[in-house]
Amino acid sequence: MLLKSRAVAFAGMATALAVIIVTVAGYIDISTLFLLALASFMGGIVTRYFKVKYGILFLLASVTLSFILAPQKMYVLTYMAMAVYVIVEECIEFKKSNEYKAFGPVKEWVIKALVYNVSVGVIVLINYYLLGFDMYKFSGAYRVVMSNLAFGIPVMILVLELVMFVFDRAYVYFMRVIDYRISNVIR
Repeated sequence: MLLKSRAVAFAGMATALAVIIVTVAGYIDISTLFLLALASFMGGIVTRYFKVKYGILFLLASVTLSFILAPQKMYVLTYMAMAVYVIVEECIEFKKSNEYKAFGPVKEWVIKALVYNVSVGVIVLINYYLLGFDMYKFSGAYRVVMSNLAFGIPVMILVLELVMFVFDRAYVYFMRVIDYRISNVIR
């Protein structure tokens, strides 16, 4: 019983912190992706030190509260995609640690890339149907892509895949630091 109450309390505090970070990211336009990534890392902590179900509950609660409180709904969608990626990463790590046979790195990266690319596609479709692409017409990236589609779209896809790789490596490093420094406090 004590473990359940500790997990619920920690997940609740992590949810509150993640919602605060996502809301602050909507008001401060400097380091928005860093703040959204930091908020999504909270879901990874909850998922790693407690169960996957607490991570999913964290995700549902933090996204719902962020949609209500945060001023930038597109940032909430980005945060949601990052948090889903982090929870899938933790599920892969859990499966790797519990299997006797090796969980291959190719299979791991295929699953991660699939989750990431589906998340990006969902964000683009939601933005298109709910917000419209009119908001992108004033950005420099939109002009580069639309001026030369044969050059712009492959470059944009390459940049998005590079962002996935950097985000994944940053998350792995973050969790190593958490494991090393505060794992005894959380457990």
